[in-house]
Amino acid sequence: MMRILLDVDGVIGDLVGALCAELTAAGYPRDEEDITHYDFEKCLPPDEVVLMRDAMVRPGFCASIPWYAGARALTNALQDVGDLVVVTKTYRAGPTWAYERQRWAEAGGLFKIVHTGNKEYVDGDVLIEDSIENALSWKRDRRHATVVLVDRPWNRTVPYPLAPAGIYRATRWSHVMRIVRGDRHDQCELSNVRALA
Repeated sequence: MMRILLDVDGVIGDLVGALCAELTAAGYPRDEEDITHYDFEKCLPPDEVVLMRDAMVRPGFCASIPWYAGARALTNALQDVGDLVVVTKTYRAGPTWAYERQRWAEAGGLFKIVHTGNKEYVDGDVLIEDSIENALSWKRDRRHATVVLVDRPWNRTVPYPLAPAGIYRATRWSHVMRIVRGDRHDQCELSNVRALA
């Protein structure tokens, strides 16, 4: 059976949306399109980064992160086609983050969970991810494996010609499922994309 590794934040859990809501409530109106880099410090002023970090260490914050629309149906569909394992990085400064993430995932019917910032050490056939850095690191020693890069504003500036074969961009949940099932289209493979649409 195929093993599918699934990231949470930025893939099925809307961490950025929750953080943007925190910023907006503090008088800094933001939305997902404002987050153009995976590292918040590279796209936001320092005072906003401090507010985001303060939110992430607050008990209850991780548990309150909403699911992206359609993500629960996606996880159900993925469980039907493979062995689904959540692979998520714990925010170490958050004293309750790992516990809350475990409960969050289990409440969504996801019981196989690996907490690590080193996803390259977790073996699988498919990785569904939003970080190009994680995607490249994981793919490096897995020539025949597949990476699905879920399209987000913070991964749209990827230097596409550098991406190895087998990394595909998905803009819809239906694309994720097609790629996982092996119905891959050359036009969404990052190594074949020359410019952003």
